[in-house]
Amino acid sequence: MGLAAGSLNRRIAIQKPGTVKDPAGQPIKGWVDHVITWANVKSQTGMGTIVGEQYGVATSVTRYSFRIRYRQGIDASMRVLMGGVPYDITSVQMDEAGREWTDLVCNRGANNG
Repeated sequence: MGLAAGSLNRRIAIQKPGTVKDPAGQPIKGWVDHVITWANVKSQTGMGTIVGEQYGVATSVTRYSFRIRYRQGIDASMRVLMGGVPYDITSVQMDEAGREWTDLVCNRGANNG
């Protein structure tokens, strides 16, 4: 059947840890684009999940799923960037039978996302 192109309506960047340059041109650790692609984004309904305290303040995490066309080479060390907002990849689920889609299960509100 295939993944309908019209359902992929958000442009995202999948980034991996790498070396970037600071304003003085010196190399520092940062995030570099691995691939820029189209995705279908779904978010968890409700209020999200409270995951504890960070700096004495309760931290809320919201789960998202980014469905993209089937693609290998993505793992949980990477992140998704959409509209300037980072999302931590927590799981990568792939349609190995039909090789049509890859789901990136992500959190926003913790760590880098």
